[in-house]
Amino acid sequence: MISIVIPLYNKAAVICRTMESVKQQIFSDFEILIVNDGSTDDSLSVLMDFLSENEAVFKNSVRLIEQENKGVSAARNQGIKEARGEIIAFLDADDEWLPDYLKTIAFLVEKYPECDIFGTAYSFKMNNMITPASIDYYSFKENEGILDNYFTMASKARGPIWTSAVAVRKKAILSIGCFPEGISLGEDVIVWAKLACLYKIAYSKSNLALYRRDSSCYLSVKKNMQPAIKEDYVGIELWRLNCSYQIKDLDNYVYLWYKIRFVIFVFDNDKKSAFLEYIRLLPWGLLNLDCNYHLFLNCLPYSLLVKLNTCVRRIFRKKFDIILDYGRKPTYRIQRVMA
Repeated sequence: MISIVIPLYNKAAVICRTMESVKQQIFSDFEILIVNDGSTDDSLSVLMDFLSENEAVFKNSVRLIEQENKGVSAARNQGIKEARGEIIAFLDADDEWLPDYLKTIAFLVEKYPECDIFGTAYSFKMNNMITPASIDYYSFKENEGILDNYFTMASKARGPIWTSAVAVRKKAILSIGCFPEGISLGEDVIVWAKLACLYKIAYSKSNLALYRRDSSCYLSVKKNMQPAIKEDYVGIELWRLNCSYQIKDLDNYVYLWYKIRFVIFVFDNDKKSAFLEYIRLLPWGLLNLDCNYHLFLNCLPYSLLVKLNTCVRRIFRKKFDIILDYGRKPTYRIQRVMA
């Protein structure tokens, strides 16, 4: 059985769409744990109406867990704790799966028993337009296989692992302490990095999950979700991993995290923090055109910074779409800059 963990916070506009994608799964041996993280909108009532209308489909497979608002990491961790299945699949309340997703995960679990992480490729969906993520540098030629170069892939293209397109053995994620709580940005980055250092990854190149970018998916994003200025927990943990494990391109992955913080500070108009973060990027950042471009932007008045960046993005969008974009959703920013 696969346990599906869905953290829910103020997603009344999209939760039914997400649940509908679970309903359409070909593979049916699963349970659903929905952790309501203190929603203040109509998420709960909308969800209950959907479950009532589809009672015959879900039967007794759905468990609703209530908690006060503690953040997405705490919600996921509670779901992990109460999961009955050996395999745990994560699905954010504004994302979707294609019908073959769980079937493919179950196939990977059976075919690669030596692995503890199971993922698939994914696509971005915005206003009904679907664009496959630019995942590259696979270590195998077939449609599925064991992915043994996670940090090379994650530092040179789109990260192959994304929260709504990955499943893990419960014992594996418990061994690393689950998701870190109390941080507002990058909690998933450190989790996948720790798991990739310790366990093998079975992977399918099929795009079977949808990362939605509609404006309706950003309604629950908090204004204070930004990098911590005084202490970079994610950066500290990533550097510890780099010192403990001699894995190719793990150091580049760490620098990319510094770059994420640097770029976000630039566009938040926090010039001092941005400059300090750039210092952490040295000497790696000296030879990185994008880093130097953002350093230049950081020297400009904010109004001019925005105008110039808009023009550059418009001119070079196809080539620099990934590195110059800046989204409002924190996890969206990570995906964009990490690529």
